[in-house]
Amino acid sequence: MTAAPRPYDFRQPQPEPPEVRRQVLAWLVALTNQWADLGRRHWAFPWQLCIASLRRCYLPAVFQELPDNLLCYSVYWSNRAASLLAVSRPLALGLTLALLGEKCDNLPSDRPLTDVELSLWEYILEQRLLATARICWSSEPTPQWQRGPRESTPQLASGLRQHNGTTSAVPGAEAVVMLADLQTEPPLHEGRILWLLTEAVIQEFFPANRAASAPPVSPQDILQEIPLQLVVQLGQTHLPLAQLEQLRGGDVLLLEQRLDEPLVVFLEDQPGYLAWPGRLGTQRAIQIATSWEA
Repeated sequence: MTAAPRPYDFRQPQPEPPEVRRQVLAWLVALTNQWADLGRRHWAFPWQLCIASLRRCYLPAVFQELPDNLLCYSVYWSNRAASLLAVSRPLALGLTLALLGEKCDNLPSDRPLTDVELSLWEYILEQRLLATARICWSSEPTPQWQRGPRESTPQLASGLRQHNGTTSAVPGAEAVVMLADLQTEPPLHEGRILWLLTEAVIQEFFPANRAASAPPVSPQDILQEIPLQLVVQLGQTHLPLAQLEQLRGGDVLLLEQRLDEPLVVFLEDQPGYLAWPGRLGTQRAIQIATSWEA
């Protein structure tokens, strides 16, 4: 017999202090930028994550909202503080297929991962995503970010039961988490990462009094972390429209670029450098010769 659905709890806990929210948002922005750069550079995976929402919620209400197609893991920040990280299956599958060399212009359809895919995905989660997260952290204490086993029943996740910041071992109506909802932007629609941060995580790693003692972050420091796109121009040529309309596969075009001339490297659509083409291992590479102005 199917249990009756639990009525939605419209109550909302008190919002977090502004200093805490600013700290968590700053960390999430740096984290999502690093993850996006990691996917583009290493897997040709064109994903970009946006912070859809960041809010404090009661745990029962969060569990009612969780979709069924999530892969959930306890992530331990320290011996006293843990969280729950949930990733949608299509996104996990897309990252896994990209690691195997497949081109992913769109996220694959939702389906259970095979044992091999699940093993590869958990390698990506632990050795790529969580490892990259450490790069974004610049204050003390430093989180461990130790991944626990996959939680088939998130409500019973050991991290939430033991590290929810309450005196009860079982999350009750008053157990509160900060929910970070990260979603992929086009063209990779419907990818989602949910990170449930317990009160123990917030108190230990995002204390309300840190902002007063932390040195201010300058706009220049923020700009230094923004990834920029470099484009190498192999060459160019000019053709009449009549010849363009007759181009077919296998045709050879002569470029206005001598072999003894360096290539132009564009930085955000502006000429920035001159470089020589080559290769590094099995990938194409360039060697910077000089800046454009020089």
